[in-house]
Amino acid sequence: MPGLISDLLAQGYLPIISSIGFSGSGDWFNVNADDAAVAVAATYNADLLLITDVEAVLDGSGKPLSHLNSESIQELTRAGVIKDGMEVKVRGALSAAKRLRRCVRIGSWNVMNNPFSGTQISE
Repeated sequence: MPGLISDLLAQGYLPIISSIGFSGSGDWFNVNADDAAVAVAATYNADLLLITDVEAVLDGSGKPLSHLNSESIQELTRAGVIKDGMEVKVRGALSAAKRLRRCVRIGSWNVMNNPFSGTQISE
């Protein structure tokens, strides 16, 4: 797959990659889209933006958090501020930041227009 993606990029295309996969026997299954994005980012040494339906990870009063690290993630999770689907996304972003050895950003599509929006996740 990296060859195909590289070829498309070299020809000026921006590949859109589905998170639906299939096994060797033809069974279809859902791949975690964030996990797939991490794998592609690692292969291409690319920056990673994990898209969500809110502008950023929010604090207890609903205000966006600009930066989180391992320690603050642990504290906010323990306090119940980061929970449910966002907890999964934040923990995935932290794991990705460690694997990629760079910050990962979580935010809405607006992050593409404003690189300082969203929440930056680092080790």
